[in-house]
Amino acid sequence: MAGGSSTLVFALSREEGDALAAVLAAGNYVPKRVPYAVAAADAPSWKANVALYSSGKCVVQGSGSRDFVENVLEPLVLRRVVLAPAQAAGGAEKGAAAAAAAA
Repeated sequence: MAGGSSTLVFALSREEGDALAAVLAAGNYVPKRVPYAVAAADAPSWKANVALYSSGKCVVQGSGSRDFVENVLEPLVLRRVVLAPAQAAGGAEKGAAAAAAAA
């Protein structure tokens, strides 16, 4: 994703949430405290921040949020594609919201 910051939100199952927490704990991420989050980290190599809440809500923010989702969240946690490959800038948020709503 070129330039700008974006926020992507996903509804994760308990199993997906556990998988994300494990990825954040084992990877090259910087743990951080976020109120009400069960797991949260800065992902500096992806230029993104990730927070997982007890409700299963996963929030990915930053200029690299789409890259993080495509390279980490989709293959390692969700095990499915949720973002359309050729979405225009600004459309990623709508695509993610639609995918989360359909889940």
